[in-house]
Amino acid sequence: MGIKFGGKEQESKDDIEPWRVDLRIDDIKRYADSALSDYRSKKHRVALSHLLAIRATVNMLIEDFEKLHGVW
Repeated sequence: MGIKFGGKEQESKDDIEPWRVDLRIDDIKRYADSALSDYRSKKHRVALSHLLAIRATVNMLIEDFEKLHGVW
């Protein structure tokens, strides 16, 4: 079972580009900024959706690291 990126499943570590890690980290930063802004605006449900997106992105990031560098 490979990991998914951009809707496409990747089969091996050769299919995973290291720049994807940067993209995932940028996504996390963007979601965090949005969550904080929405929380301060009393939009708690919207903020929660951003936090759930962060969790999903972190899980994908961990899978990328495991695939690229092996499980430690």
